[in-house]
Formats: sequence, structure tokens, C-alpha cells
Amino acid sequence: MLGRSVQLLSLGLAVILLGCSTPRSSSPVDTSTLRSQELLAKLKACLADVHTTSDKAFASPCVHLDVTSLNGITIAQLSGTLGRSDISSDDYVNGPTTSDTHTPYEWRWAFYRLDDVLEGGGPELQCESDDRLTCTQVRWVLTL
Repeated sequence: MLGRSVQLLSLGLAVILLGCSTPRSSSPVDTSTLRSQELLAKLKACLADVHTTSDKAFASPCVHLDVTSLNGITIAQLSGTLGRSDISSDDYVNGPTTSDTHTPYEWRWAFYRLDDVLEGGGPELQCESDDRLTCTQVRWVLTL
């Protein structure tokens, strides 16, 4: 009788634990994608902070984040999250613009704000692209 009670108790415990277990996904979770999405969300928030600061000089603390996991991201994804870049390589092209003007091969988002009396630069998130579709390298650059 005691043996049967122990068996029933064990079976009941197994059923309870099985019911409390976390269901598993049939497909594996890509943790690098999750990290990239979290990083993009942080960068978006930091960029918003830059734009909402007062007239005082400001550099975002996000410049200490490792952005190398964004290498290979499409430019559409990056600009879709961060908005239009502040600077692109085509900003330096002198000449007429036409309807078939190509997409720039470098984009930068300024993660700093200068006050009204300062001239200079600061930390910028840079995307370099060989094919004008994908960021082959995403990194921080410091402009002066």
C-alpha cells in the first residue's frame, strides 16, 4: 500500500512539473538577432536623447556600446530604426543630382550635440557599405 502511494505521488509530481515546464519552440532562437534588436533599440533611445537635450553640449553614453554585431545589417534596417542619417558620403559630392543618383556608400548618425558657441564634432555611428545595401562595417568614429 505504501509503495503504491509513493508511485502515485511520484506520478502526480511528474505531471505537475511537466505542466509547469516552459514550452519549447520547434525552431531554435537566433540569439545574435535578439542581441542586434536589443542593441538597435538602445541606439534608437540614445539617439532620441541626443535630439531632446538642451542647448548644452552632449555626447551619448551609447558610444561605449560594442556595435560590431551590427556588421552585415541592411542599410534599410539601420535607417529604419535610427531614421535618416545625419551625414552620407554623397554629402561631399559636388555636381548635379539626377533621378538616378546612387545611394551613398557611407552613412553616419551623430550621437552628440554641440552647444551654440562650439564648433567641431563628436562620436558618430558609421555604416560602410560596398554594395550600398548592406553595412559591411558598423563602428564608432570620432569627428573633430
